[in-house]
Amino acid sequence: MKSHTLYLLLFFISFNTIAQNAIKSKLTDVNNNPIAFANVYIPESKKTTLSNESGDLYMVINPVTDKTIIISHLSYQPVQVKITNNFPKNIVLEEGATELEEVVIGKQVTGYDIALKVVENLKENHDVDPAYYEYFTRVVQYDDNWKEIDMIQEYYGKLKHTGNHDNKALIYKSRVVPYTKAGEEILQTDSSIDLWGIRSNNLLLYKPDYLKRAKLKNYNISTEASITINGHECYILKYASDKISYSEYKKAILYIDKKTFGIVKQISGSHSTLAETYTERNFVKINDKWVMSAATNKHHLHKVITTLYTYLTDKKDYEDINFTKTPFFKKLKRFNKNPNDSFWDNHQHIPLPEN
Repeated sequence: MKSHTLYLLLFFISFNTIAQNAIKSKLTDVNNNPIAFANVYIPESKKTTLSNESGDLYMVINPVTDKTIIISHLSYQPVQVKITNNFPKNIVLEEGATELEEVVIGKQVTGYDIALKVVENLKENHDVDPAYYEYFTRVVQYDDNWKEIDMIQEYYGKLKHTGNHDNKALIYKSRVVPYTKAGEEILQTDSSIDLWGIRSNNLLLYKPDYLKRAKLKNYNISTEASITINGHECYILKYASDKISYSEYKKAILYIDKKTFGIVKQISGSHSTLAETYTERNFVKINDKWVMSAATNKHHLHKVITTLYTYLTDKKDYEDINFTKTPFFKKLKRFNKNPNDSFWDNHQHIPLPEN
């Protein structure tokens, strides 16, 4: 594991060179357990990131405009922290979401009623067809026991999202670093450069059955709690079904903004429990539209795939780009194995997990 130690050392050296424009901390619960994949959001600039598997967070900031971060996690109370020169090295989150108050919208409504409003207002609330993003994707591949990291892959580029299977992306930069003998073997023998990882976090955002009016009757939909995410009070809708095929989602949880009925967070999976394999997508509101900010995909093939998005609102950022369909099933032969590439200092916003 010497190569992994070197990678971490180089990362923190590069971090120190830009420390004046970045914040870092560790998120834990009251028992000092790390909190993984918490959503970290700066309301002034609409920037977002996630804590890594070890609870570490890292974010490049604009010290002039960025004043506050908001930390949200489904199992913990939200926390708001001011950005100062003495930013805390450790932030403790307390357990528990707030209980759901009586849901009244003109009249008392059910989970089905809320779900129907989400579907009917989907295109008004979300930039559905198409939307353009700058993205950073990391794929962490673990061994069979989900203990040791075999390989880490990272990608940076731009994406044209259409809500269909024909999403198109450009990859401007990538690097793949194996840490174990197994990782080296995978890299040499398999089409393991995980373009599918990029695809899986972007695919079919608004196409599953639980977002189709005619299919809502196939689900049991309940409202069991409420939570504040990035300052937005949200309904929590829980979907479950045994009437749909394996290719659709048997379970899903949607976090719905109480004011707009837009989707703030979406968790879905095809298996009986969401712990086995799932995709979690987060959204932020920009220019009156809820748009992607981050996604995490826990894959049954021992992978955690995390993507951060920057929503492109200016046409000059994408109008001259010749987007081509990404060859997701072909091996990407051109990649950079140098972990000390300074390019990543400003494009990698999730610390590496501890191994």
